Amino acid sequence: MTQARQQLIEAGLGRAAEALGDVTQPVIDLFYARFPDTRASFAHHSPHNPASLEAEMVGNTLYYVMIWFENPIEARIAFDSSVPHHRVALGVPPDWYRGFLEAFLDVVEPAAAPQGEEAEAWAELRAGLVGLVERNRTARTPNPSSVRVERSRDTCARHLDDARCEREMGLARHERG
Repeated sequence: MTQARQQLIEAGLGRAAEALGDVTQPVIDLFYARFPDTRASFAHHSPHNPASLEAEMVGNTLYYVMIWFENPIEARIAFDSSVPHHRVALGVPPDWYRGFLEAFLDVVEPAAAPQGEEAEAWAELRAGLVGLVERNRTARTPNPSSVRVERSRDTCARHLDDARCEREMGLARHERG
């Protein structure tokens, strides 16, 4: 079933490519029309060449559209870190992230001219990708040092006696899990 849906999306992407050629500019134009403040954000994050960042974002979106049915776990892993990172570290709200996905799909999908089962596959694809943004709307980015500390504590508690754990890890007895 997933392979069949993957093939339907690929066929639609082929038709869209024939009809539109490079979709970068139409996607960016639609995105900026819907979210005018994002133009300044792209310029801020890529001051010497915002067009390069724009093209990279379109390419990334195309990639996740292409692999959604083949490997949704890869997309989930990427979005689970990327959406919170964009929100927290880059000041990119989830609405912009979602808006970029939707601008891409709103340009490409009509050109793909999906019918029947193919239209259902595009709807499922859209719901899946947008759902990944929504599930991460308020997620916190993991602090790498706290992850390291927790792993160290777990290792210490499982493999070392109390006195050695305290010496090796510098952890007080009550800190271990």
